[in-house]
Amino acid sequence: MMFMETSGSIIGEIAEKVTTITVLGIFLNYFMKELKSLQSLREQDKKESDKKFEQIFNRQYEIERQNIEAISRQSDTNLRLTEAINNLSERIENMRD
Repeated sequence: MMFMETSGSIIGEIAEKVTTITVLGIFLNYFMKELKSLQSLREQDKKESDKKFEQIFNRQYEIERQNIEAISRQSDTNLRLTEAINNLSERIENMRD
């Protein structure tokens, strides 16, 4: 009789431990899935952020390139104007002589 009681209590303890381990396993599995999901979202956000940064960088680069071209054109225009003024000044001087 005592063997049956001891056997029953041992089985009860084992069942309790198996239940606890099962619940912990299920929780761990759920937690790992959520963690992977969060990591995936984080990677996706990083890719989107990197893409936006690259777009901003490319726009800024294009603006700088256009500014350099505009400055170059302005320099060319200034040079031509200076040459034209010098030519006119020479003509005026030649007309006076």
